[in-house]
Amino acid sequence: MLRARLRRIDFAASRRPHAYAANSTAVRERIRALYGRDTTVIPPPVDADDFDTTAEKELGTFLWVHRLVSCKRPELVLETFRGLPYRLTMIGHARSR
Repeated sequence: MLRARLRRIDFAASRRPHAYAANSTAVRERIRALYGRDTTVIPPPVDADDFDTTAEKELGTFLWVHRLVSCKRPELVLETFRGLPYRLTMIGHARSR
């Protein structure tokens, strides 16, 4: 019951902005599906040509990049890698309260 009310409130609030911007086509599709609004995709300022895709990869290493918030479950990631023969590097930012 509460979920339906919150969805109505959220949908009504989604009508107020004049425009939306998304950082990927996946986000644009979510905005379209949830709010029925079209968006402009503004890609992150990264030049893919700066990366050497032919460089040799370091086997057995994993990189996890996210906000350090509970909903991203960083503890579960750590527990999953504990005791495995892989090296995990975690990068993130946590907002202090």
